[in-house]
Amino acid sequence: MNADNFTFNDTGMYDVLRAEGQITKRKLIADPTNYLTKEYDGTAAITTGGDNLVKFHHYSGTPTHPDDGEDTVFYREVNAGTVSNNTTAAYVAVDATKYADKDVEWKDNVWNQGRGVVGDKNVKYKVDLTGTDAANYQIVHADGTAVTPPNPYVGKGKITPKEIVLKADPQERWINEGLPDHYTGTPMGKNLSHNEVPEIVPSDTPLPGTIDYRSPNARLRVGYYAVEGTYHAPNGADGDSVSWNYRFVQDPANKTALYIGPYIPDYEYYKAMTQVSKMTPDEYAYENASLDRTNQYSRKPTAQVDPVPPAINVVKDGVDIRQNDINVLDDTVYTIVDEVFG
Repeated sequence: MNADNFTFNDTGMYDVLRAEGQITKRKLIADPTNYLTKEYDGTAAITTGGDNLVKFHHYSGTPTHPDDGEDTVFYREVNAGTVSNNTTAAYVAVDATKYADKDVEWKDNVWNQGRGVVGDKNVKYKVDLTGTDAANYQIVHADGTAVTPPNPYVGKGKITPKEIVLKADPQERWINEGLPDHYTGTPMGKNLSHNEVPEIVPSDTPLPGTIDYRSPNARLRVGYYAVEGTYHAPNGADGDSVSWNYRFVQDPANKTALYIGPYIPDYEYYKAMTQVSKMTPDEYAYENASLDRTNQYSRKPTAQVDPVPPAINVVKDGVDIRQNDINVLDDTVYTIVDEVFG
């Protein structure tokens, strides 16, 4: 039909057809920007938020491929309103029967002074879009179900332990002094709030166990030996609810904290090495032989054989001890010799 061949007049005799429709919310899927990690601080809070915590991608509607990979998801136009991302998050324990939300978790529950493997924690996201245009969007899981408080988005993260350095106090001993009967040291570390170990200053939640220092390989031989610090939880357990949040490490200087030096002779040693303070059998033999022959016990004996005074051993390890300002020929020795030999 050629419309040019007709003239149309408005007679008002017609019906306007209307139909129902709707604009559905745009579905978005949350995309955490990173694996959240923090050092133990006694809280489960995660301080970062918003776009630094999570971003959003379009949801394609198929569970097997829910994300179309686009990063810009909010409709931006001057008259379209605004949308702000105010998402927050907090750590949640994976094993709530053993760990609190704020605590470090250990793989297979093996702590071992902090030498175990730190395990994952759950990260519970509270997705919050605000603004005049926020009602046009819905955050969903990968399976398409809505993210709600009863059905939150949960990711993974980790709380790492604080490090406490056990520094042993250096000691120097000589072989003749024997090994030390005790060792001491000081726990040290960064970011320790109000001294979380009892050796520094007690806190509200101090470590309930003890820290001691030992040198298990020390010997009475010249050399350097390591002194190691160890934390002992109550009842010999592998840590406790407080110490699980810390890792104990040895200060590098601990490897040579104990020095055992060579034997240092003292006065008694040199006295024992000399003969001037002792009577030898020969001296008595000479005197008694004289008395036997003369049978004159009532008067001062006169030896018939001139004895040779015993030699004085003044050499030790090839060194003349007289060169060390040690006086071995004192008045006592002269008195004894005079009484014996006249």
